[in-house]
Amino acid sequence: MLALLYLALVSLLSLTSVHAQTAGTITAPSQGAKIMPLQSFPFSYKIHQDYCTSSHNITVQLTTKALDSGGTTGNTGHYFGRFATGSYPYQGFPNPNPPVPSSLTMPDFSMAPGGFGTGATASNLPLYLHVIEEWNTCQPTIGNNIFVSTVQVFYNSTS
Repeated sequence: MLALLYLALVSLLSLTSVHAQTAGTITAPSQGAKIMPLQSFPFSYKIHQDYCTSSHNITVQLTTKALDSGGTTGNTGHYFGRFATGSYPYQGFPNPNPPVPSSLTMPDFSMAPGGFGTGATASNLPLYLHVIEEWNTCQPTIGNNIFVSTVQVFYNSTS
């Protein structure tokens, strides 16, 4: 009987730890990674995922300022895209975006982006890789829950 109670307690604790995830996480690249222009680098994001939790899409952006630095004025960067996470698909949810890639390619900011834009050279430039995740739970919400995860990387750094 005691063994049965122990087994039930262990099962409950393991179930509780699964439900404990409250935030998505960028698992690659790592904080402080050094990435050269046009270099392919690994990309991985751990989505919100659990019973009664569905992650729908992520948007990946690279910026020169952290998103929490008081607005977007003077913030430049690169939009990698919007990707479907494929977590718990259910009937009626349109998910036309491509799947999350396993790698991304660092843009070459010295090249002109087009239009009136001109490129700029930089070395050892701190950049912020942001993942904006859209997710929901069984609780009613107005729109999707939004979560932002960020890692700092260094552009064109050799040291």
